[in-house]
Amino acid sequence: MGKTKQEKGGNIQTFTQWIVVSVILFVYFLLVLLSYSSQMKKTSAEVELTHMGYHVERIASGFAQQVEEVSQAARTVAAAISVEDTILGEKSYDIVQRAVDSSPAIYGYISDDTGMAVDIKGNSLNVWANEDFARALTGIQVISDIKDQEAGQNVIAVYAPVAEKGTVTGVVCLQYPAEQFTMIPVTADYDGYTVYALMKSDGTVVTLIGGNNKVVEPGANLFELIRDVKESAANSEIRKFRQNIENKKSSQVVAMIDSNRWFFNCANTGINDWYALEIHSGLYYDRATTKYYVPTKKVLLRLFIALFLFFGAVIILNILNKTLYNRSAQELQNRAETDLLTGLYNKIATEKHIQEHLDGDGKDEPAMLCVLDIDNFKKINDTMGHAFGDQVLATLGVKIKNQFRASDIIGRIGGDEFIVFLKKIPNDEIMNKECDKLMSFFKDFKAGDYVKYSATASVGVAMYPEDGQSFDQLYKAADKGVYHSKQQGKNQLTLYRDIK
Repeated sequence: MGKTKQEKGGNIQTFTQWIVVSVILFVYFLLVLLSYSSQMKKTSAEVELTHMGYHVERIASGFAQQVEEVSQAARTVAAAISVEDTILGEKSYDIVQRAVDSSPAIYGYISDDTGMAVDIKGNSLNVWANEDFARALTGIQVISDIKDQEAGQNVIAVYAPVAEKGTVTGVVCLQYPAEQFTMIPVTADYDGYTVYALMKSDGTVVTLIGGNNKVVEPGANLFELIRDVKESAANSEIRKFRQNIENKKSSQVVAMIDSNRWFFNCANTGINDWYALEIHSGLYYDRATTKYYVPTKKVLLRLFIALFLFFGAVIILNILNKTLYNRSAQELQNRAETDLLTGLYNKIATEKHIQEHLDGDGKDEPAMLCVLDIDNFKKINDTMGHAFGDQVLATLGVKIKNQFRASDIIGRIGGDEFIVFLKKIPNDEIMNKECDKLMSFFKDFKAGDYVKYSATASVGVAMYPEDGQSFDQLYKAADKGVYHSKQQGKNQLTLYRDIK
């Protein structure tokens, strides 16, 4: 016996309630999984970024320690020489030599207060013109900037004053190889593309090692090369990166050089204005910041698949039905709005879309409406035939659509009359540029398969909002511009503001 209407209604109601409850549960579990997944991914990234930060801090600390060893050696030499009878004597030379042998320094010399010096190789030097030497003569220890010295090697020179009874009688200079800091990193921690560099606070890269690709060259300014991954002046990550460095803080940023993404990890060495810098490839950065998240991700993925399969059939059916309905409705709407000859919007659709824009997103946005009237089109039909005239219009429709942005509104509103509505025209410079583009289009426009015909147009332009607040007002203003263009000899463009 068949079910009563009441029973059928009850079954439908029950089924609907079950579906609603099931969907709510599915969404709830999905949100829980997504939230947990997002949190684990964030935690994984924080852990790896912290690890990277510690690593570059160790490099900066190791570099500072080695420079300090050289500085301490220079001070010890200066103290030992201060009690000698002769600054440039053989014993002083031996003291400097032993300091070089027992410290990270690779070269050194001792000079008197006149600038006459002897280095560890026994060569006589005159260092009077050296600015760092002159500063050391004032009684302070000086750590120089990185200089290109011995055999083209970049070195850091430490100058320690030799003082006897409060009077500076000479200067000890020990030199440390700047490239030596690149031996400090544990390169096995990272991939073969990792680059280690020493950088000044102004972004100048002094020396670097590692990497199969040349990310930056020594002497280049990193700040001038990198750009934000997402273009946003208000939230520039690079600006924050630079500000941290200017404030002598460690800093990290993901940025672009050319079309490649890189991770820059920077730490202050505490020596002059130098920073230790690690540069990782974007691929390594992505893998590193998600490696702790991968096992969790697999479990979450399995749970999600199970939920998805359970509700998938119902969701897919609904989606298919909705998609087919929307597609059918969209096709009908497109047919109703399209001019069959040109493929552009027809008159009704053109007016509707322009007015909708003016009433909606474009209400406070400057725009321009151009009315185009093909010159002597009746003559084309009379001399070349209506079929050729239709071909001219069809060709014009295809080419003029490709001339402007997809967001602009282009339509045919009459037999030989077209409208081009351009959104977001912020100033007169852009307006003039678009006007020039429009007239240049007709200079090069040709139509016809066997006979190439060059059609021209008289154009009128009205600006929103100054020339009109609605489609009708803008159209009337632009149409007056068309009339003026035709009176002035055709094949030209007239702005309504110039004739009103």
